[in-house]
Amino acid sequence: MHGDRQARLIAHRQAILAGCAGTRVRRLARRLTRRYDLALAPVGLTLSQLMLLLACAGPRPVAVAEVAERLDLDRTTLSRTLAPLARRDLVTLATADDHRTRLVSLTGEGHDRLDDGLALWATVERAVTESLSVETLARLLADFERLAEAGRLR
Repeated sequence: MHGDRQARLIAHRQAILAGCAGTRVRRLARRLTRRYDLALAPVGLTLSQLMLLLACAGPRPVAVAEVAERLDLDRTTLSRTLAPLARRDLVTLATADDHRTRLVSLTGEGHDRLDDGLALWATVERAVTESLSVETLARLLADFERLAEAGRLR
């Protein structure tokens, strides 16, 4: 009985790791993210941090809830991600006049780091996109959007 259970678990593990859409997409995303992270290392940022700085950039502070929506993150995850950037003086966190809304804005150093990071990002982005035809990339991104929509909680 125990041996049957182990055999079933091994068969499920192999099938799921090889064929599960969620697992495969996450694995590919991690590999691609590592490529960007390595390129951004000289400016001390990860791809996630660069995108966060970009989402916060603007002429005035932006509500944390709005940044979370832009990046499709929940606010608690976003708060945990913002904290190290605030400690490094790349962003400033404040409370709005209504005392309920948290605001985030880039510091001068944050703007500088974003500019430097975007230059490095562009090099990797160009290499990644040039490895596929324009049509293939467009179809792939559209397929990922459909896949994400299919997995969206209702």
